[in-house]
Amino acid sequence: MVLDIVQHWEVFRNITEVFILVPALLGLKGNLEMTLASRLSTAVNIGKMDSPIEKWNLIIGNLALKQVQATVVGFLAAVAAVILGWIPEGKYHLNHSVLLCSSSVATAFIASLLQGIIMVGVIVGSKKTGINPDNVATPIAASFGDLITLAILAWISQGLYDCLENYYYISPLVGAFFLALTPMWIIIAAKHPATRIVLHSGWEPVITAMVISSIGGLILDTTVSDPNLVGIVVYTPVINGIGGNLVAIQASRISTYLHLHSVPGELPEEAKGCYYPCRTFCGTGVNNKSAQVLLLLLFYRYLSYYGLLTGWCTTSGKKGKIQTVFLFLILLHLEIFLELPYLQ
Repeated sequence: MVLDIVQHWEVFRNITEVFILVPALLGLKGNLEMTLASRLSTAVNIGKMDSPIEKWNLIIGNLALKQVQATVVGFLAAVAAVILGWIPEGKYHLNHSVLLCSSSVATAFIASLLQGIIMVGVIVGSKKTGINPDNVATPIAASFGDLITLAILAWISQGLYDCLENYYYISPLVGAFFLALTPMWIIIAAKHPATRIVLHSGWEPVITAMVISSIGGLILDTTVSDPNLVGIVVYTPVINGIGGNLVAIQASRISTYLHLHSVPGELPEEAKGCYYPCRTFCGTGVNNKSAQVLLLLLFYRYLSYYGLLTGWCTTSGKKGKIQTVFLFLILLHLEIFLELPYLQ
């Protein structure tokens, strides 16, 4: 709904490349926030956060690592948006490119920091109250991530756009400020052994996911200007988020299960054997049952989304067709995504 509102803002109408940033920055929630939630939740469940010193070392190191990744990926996402927006149009505006870079980096940095602090609070609170953080932290990260990121992106990009005419130097200063903080976060993250490894070897999946999301943003940018698809933009964060929200819970639970029941390089007995389609949903293990529950939850979530989106979407004559396609896509989306953790 937020995206349906802000798409009519001046910056979104005049610099359409901002739409390309939307999937990439929303993807940071799944790529970074949920990874942080899963990593810290697993650390709690296997006893690595019982010592106060070890706990805060893990928290500070992971937060610093996440800020480095968010800043770099935010900058690369803006570069991808500039290139993907320039190729079909054949026009290049330097001030628009600087605005995109500054908006993307600032949004990624601020949203990542806010969500990281929330995640740490939730995980520490869950540990103290005896609740499994796998069942709490990841869903909360999923719920707040899209809203916070999209709201910050819209607010920052519109603010920088308003300054573009008379205060053109604001945009490069904002981008330079957040980029200048990167060495500090690298030094902090490199001090902790657990995050030092990820700092050196954890870039490929994050950057690959950003590239894929940016291509999705190009498709979104194209559909927004299509009169036959007016209002379809409201479905984009839902389809993007619903799979990541539920699958991140499953991936986090599987990670904890593997740490508790096996050692690195080996699989527990129930995970061995030839893989076949739908094995995720046909088994009787604890992870199979959780996958079945998550798939069932999809229908309840769909009913709530259906009521909200049907009243909000502006495609009055096409709601039935859109809702049918929407249900099919999220079912297919979630089924495929729930299978993927077993293939890793």
